[in-house]
Amino acid sequence: MSKVVFIYAVVSERDGYTLPWYVGQTVDVDVRLYDLVRECEENETEQALWTHGEKAAGYKLAMKIIEETVKDSADEREAYWIARMRGVNPELKNSTKGNAHTNREEYLLKKQSEQRERMPADAAWLAQVLTTEQRR
Repeated sequence: MSKVVFIYAVVSERDGYTLPWYVGQTVDVDVRLYDLVRECEENETEQALWTHGEKAAGYKLAMKIIEETVKDSADEREAYWIARMRGVNPELKNSTKGNAHTNREEYLLKKQSEQRERMPADAAWLAQVLTTEQRR
């Protein structure tokens, strides 16, 4: 059985949630919206800067589910919807035509390396927490 993926559009309260501003894919729309907002503090992509600007101006963001598909066709469907939504909003904030995870393996290796570097500090924290627990 293939994994279900949702293609979504990010919309803003600024224009009454009518225009798509970003199109993407996810397995969990609620978590992805939270991640987009969190990522806007860490990245300087056009989408991240737009998201940060909307939040700073006090506008709420929402996601509209465009399509349900499966993992095997998600990249193709995302690319289709990005192209289609550019016709609705030429200012769409996608920096690619879709399939931004082409270099996903490289990205994951980099993130895993960064996380391994954190492990000694996190291990020290864990030891301290467990020591505190034993004292209670």
